[in-house]
Amino acid sequence: MLLKIPALACLLALTLLCTPAQAQRPSATRQQVVYEEKPHQMIQSFYNTLLQTMKDGPALGFEGRFKVLERAIQRSFNIPFMTRYAMGPAWEEASTAERQDAVKAFQDFSIATYASRFASFDDEVFTVHDIPKEKPDDAEESEESEKAEKYEEYDNIVLVKTTLQPSGEDVEAVNLHYLTRKDSSGTWRIVDIYLDGTISELGMRRAEFTALAKQSGIRSVTRSLQEKTALMRKEQTAVKPQAKP
Repeated sequence: MLLKIPALACLLALTLLCTPAQAQRPSATRQQVVYEEKPHQMIQSFYNTLLQTMKDGPALGFEGRFKVLERAIQRSFNIPFMTRYAMGPAWEEASTAERQDAVKAFQDFSIATYASRFASFDDEVFTVHDIPKEKPDDAEESEESEKAEKYEEYDNIVLVKTTLQPSGEDVEAVNLHYLTRKDSSGTWRIVDIYLDGTISELGMRRAEFTALAKQSGIRSVTRSLQEKTALMRKEQTAVKPQAKP
């Protein structure tokens, strides 16, 4: 099942309505959205860490990349929220211990995926687009305020558009759009990634996980994630770290 941006954003908004009241925060005003720039700054910071990890990748080895990206992913992604959403109805039936195990398994799987896919640097370029600028005090309606209106469309949910440009001639850039929302502390964090700008990765995970959980329960999803992480670790650790030239 491939979910498009508006569809999943609406589902996430409904999920927010089901979140306990203490986890909710007032909506950001138009001026706050323009001035804070937090979603774009957070994505740029994550990209900076990812790029440096790629450059150091061969010397770090898989475990070294895993440790560096673990901190970056914990800071940038709302893994508990993503796990809860991806597990679907099985989450509500799971015990506290089962939920904790599922979150840990999903986090390790996500980190291992990045550590495996971005193991080295080959002149790739990550670009964050449409970064809002501070609105002058004497400005009225402006391009920035129009952007703010767009950002407020789903209330505390902002889509950050980025591209990954691989090296090589005639290689098309890949659109990677990040859906971000404020967590219970008011911090902007990633809750989904849209591959090619339209295909929801979280939506695909939900379809996969709910089908598996329906057959064998949430523990089967946790085991599957643990097995996939172990396989990536085994394959990557077979490649020995290389000293920097």
